[in-house]
Amino acid sequence: MKQFKQRLCSIIKNSVYLTLMMGLTGLYFVVTGIQYWTPNYLEVIFGVEQRTITIYFTVTSLSAPILGVVIGGIITQMYGGYNAIKAQKIQIIAGIFAVASALPIPFFHE
Repeated sequence: MKQFKQRLCSIIKNSVYLTLMMGLTGLYFVVTGIQYWTPNYLEVIFGVEQRTITIYFTVTSLSAPILGVVIGGIITQMYGGYNAIKAQKIQIIAGIFAVASALPIPFFHE
């Protein structure tokens, strides 16, 4: 029991681990919410047929993460790997573009 408490304390004091864990938890929360509500939203609000929603949503949900990981990995390796400063700059630029492209979404109504 004492060893368990020591390990738990070392995890709680590890700020890098806690930050990454909280970030991933937030990411999974958002992704799960999108996956749960998007089909219903498209059907009720936009009046899209269920069959069409299923096809496009399935293709998008399966291809986007896989292509993102594969292409992101290739680009990162081309610039020296995840620990290379050049690759980290590319990742930051990609993140900024992702945020910038998502910011106007709440202002669209159609």
